[in-house]
Amino acid sequence: MEPTNSELTASGLQKDPTSPSETNSPPLQNVATTTAPRVGWVVRRQLTYLAFLVIIVGGLGFGAYSRFGPQPTCMDRIRNQDESGIDCGGVCDRVCPFEVEDLAVGWSKVFPSGNGTYDVAAFLVNPNAGHGVAALQYRFTLYDAQNKLIAEREGDTFINPDEVLALYEPGIVTGNRVPIRGYVQFQGPNYEIEWRRAETPIRPVLSVSDVAIGAGSVPSLVAQVGNPSAVDALGIQAIAVLFDKDAIPLAVASTYLDQLARGDTVPVTFLWNDSDSIENADEARVYPRSAVRGIAE
Repeated sequence: MEPTNSELTASGLQKDPTSPSETNSPPLQNVATTTAPRVGWVVRRQLTYLAFLVIIVGGLGFGAYSRFGPQPTCMDRIRNQDESGIDCGGVCDRVCPFEVEDLAVGWSKVFPSGNGTYDVAAFLVNPNAGHGVAALQYRFTLYDAQNKLIAEREGDTFINPDEVLALYEPGIVTGNRVPIRGYVQFQGPNYEIEWRRAETPIRPVLSVSDVAIGAGSVPSLVAQVGNPSAVDALGIQAIAVLFDKDAIPLAVASTYLDQLARGDTVPVTFLWNDSDSIENADEARVYPRSAVRGIAE
């Protein structure tokens, strides 16, 4: 008895006609491969020469630009040289804002001066020993009891390094309105306070001694102002402030001296119309200041 096809298939002696045949498989394709031609030594040498030429030309161009091109300055709006910020710090006279402490205001106050006019003053402290402000604009603003603005007064000054000073603006007319408080604000010429390093020669620093309050027919204060510095002092403004026992300012006055030679001491006198301020005064302080600046403009 001959075996059937299914038996032959099961025994592996005959292939299943339904299964894919090796003869039905697609023939293998011969894939052609190519090899990039080698770069000759002549071409490699030319590329090397070209690279050296580019480096030399670039170096010469950079050197020429560095020597003959625009030089870095403290006004080019670029942080270069050894600047700490843009056009500030390092070799620049202008100091970066983060390198200094803010100008401190100890107090600001309005003082009646009669006939609908008022004086205003403020006490300032510069905590920076090596830096000052060459040009400082300030504005005094006066407000009434309802906190409404009554009057303004603007001015300009400078701040020397490590300086304590008083700002004073007299005779502000307010009419029938009574100011209760006054404030002072600052800004630089470009809306930013520009701090600068101190320069030499050293500015004159004036001294005060023998302060005496007189409550005679004309309320007055007399003090000795000296110039122990090595240079003459010019354009001196001296501001006197009276304080009560709680160190609250009561009155302010000012006087001027054209000059004070080095080593000299002179008496200065301040006058008031209000005798009550003199009678209630427990202390008096005098702040003299020369127009000679200790910073570059």
